[in-house]
Amino acid sequence: MSRRSTLRKFLRLGHSGEPRQLGYRTSGTGEPLLLLHPIGLDGSWWSTYIELFSERFRVIAVDLPGHGASSPVRGPITLDGMARDVAAVLEAEKAGPAHVVGVSMGGMVAQHLALRQPRKVASMILCATAGSFADDVRPLLRERGMAARAGMAAVIEPTLERWFPPRARAAAVGQDCARTLAAADPGSWAACWAAIAELATLDRLGALDIPALVITGSADITTAPTAAEALARALPDARLVIVPGAWHMGVFEDPKRFVAAFADFLERNSGDYGAVVPAREPPFVVLSDK
Repeated sequence: MSRRSTLRKFLRLGHSGEPRQLGYRTSGTGEPLLLLHPIGLDGSWWSTYIELFSERFRVIAVDLPGHGASSPVRGPITLDGMARDVAAVLEAEKAGPAHVVGVSMGGMVAQHLALRQPRKVASMILCATAGSFADDVRPLLRERGMAARAGMAAVIEPTLERWFPPRARAAAVGQDCARTLAAADPGSWAACWAAIAELATLDRLGALDIPALVITGSADITTAPTAAEALARALPDARLVIVPGAWHMGVFEDPKRFVAAFADFLERNSGDYGAVVPAREPPFVVLSDK
C-alpha cells in the first residue's frame, strides 16, 4: 500500500458574524469520505483510517468547532450548527454527496448533516452514538461539560474510564487520549456537551433515504448497544453491527475490527470500491440488515 500525502487546510467561516476557522485534512482521490471525530479529540485521530481509505476515497477529516485546529467555541453551539460548518467544508471542497463516518458526537453531527442537507450524504456510518437521550440523562451530560470549568484535568480520568477498558487506559491509545483531552479547550468542551444534551433526532430519521451502518461495541457503557438498536430502527435503510467486547472508543483502540465493518459497508454502497480488508470471518456481528 502506498502512503498518500495528507494536506492540512483551513476554512474561514462567519455564520454568526464573528470570523472563525475550521481546520481539516484531505487525502486521496475518489468518492468523498467525510470523517467526524468524538468530543474532545480531533481529526488527527483518524490517521489509520485516512491511510487505508485514501487508496480509494477522497478522505476529508474535519476538526469540529472547538477542537484541533478549529477556533474555540465562544458561546452556545448546537449540533445542527456544527453540521452547517461541516457542510461548508464540503462546499469549499466541491465534494458531495459524501459517505459520512461519525463517532459519538461526530455521529450526532452526521445525523444533523443528513437531515439538513440529505443530498450531500451518500451513506452514513454512525459509530458508538445515539439519536436521543432520556430526559433524566440530559442534565448529567451538561454536568460533564461543566466539570471542566476549573480545567480539563478534572475530566480526563472519568472520560477515560467511560471510553476504554483498563488495559487500554494504560496503553498508548489511552495515554494519547489523555494528552489530547488535557490540551482541549474547557469552554468548547462545556459548550459541546450542552449541545449533545439536546440531541433528539430519532423521530426525524425516518424521512432519510440514505443507507446507514449503525455500529457499536457490545461493552460500550457510554452509549449502550440499546442506543444503536434505536437508531437502526429509526432509519429506513440501516444495518446494525455489534463488535464483540469493544468499548466506546473501540474504533480507535482496535481499528482493524471496525475497518472490516466499514469496508464491507462501503463496498456495498459506493460506485467502484474494492474491499480494503478481505476477511472470511468478519470480526463483527450483524444483528439486523434492512
